Amino acid sequence: MHRGKGTRACRQGGAVAIEFAIVLPIFLLLLYALVSYSVAMVQQHQLTQVTSEAARSAAVVASAPWLADEDMLAEATQRVLDSIEAMGWLADDTPGCIEGARVAIEDDTLTVCLERSLSIKTLSVAGISVPDLPDALSGRAVIKL
Repeated sequence: MHRGKGTRACRQGGAVAIEFAIVLPIFLLLLYALVSYSVAMVQQHQLTQVTSEAARSAAVVASAPWLADEDMLAEATQRVLDSIEAMGWLADDTPGCIEGARVAIEDDTLTVCLERSLSIKTLSVAGISVPDLPDALSGRAVIKL
């Protein structure tokens, strides 16, 4: 009762290669999605941290009663720029998202808002974009003076 040449393992060798060829791209796509979303989360966390630290530092200056409003805003903006540079970022790559400004002071409220573009390439496979993220991330901190 010999059905054919070779053993069963030899006849299945081609099926394993085909299964591997189907599963490998899916695995690599999932791995890329995991890494790219992780990078985006780290960037969002850094942006939120820089915004919070900048707001705390600017609030110290903004609460000074002897400064005029223009000087207060200029000094608070400088503190925000110092926080951006302390993170190792370029100020030109981190614009503000409050009508183009990084700092706003209104009605005893200090608002710091920063934006950064993502440097992650998007892959499109079968109509699905990986990662499906916005073009830029933003961080916002509001402190009552």
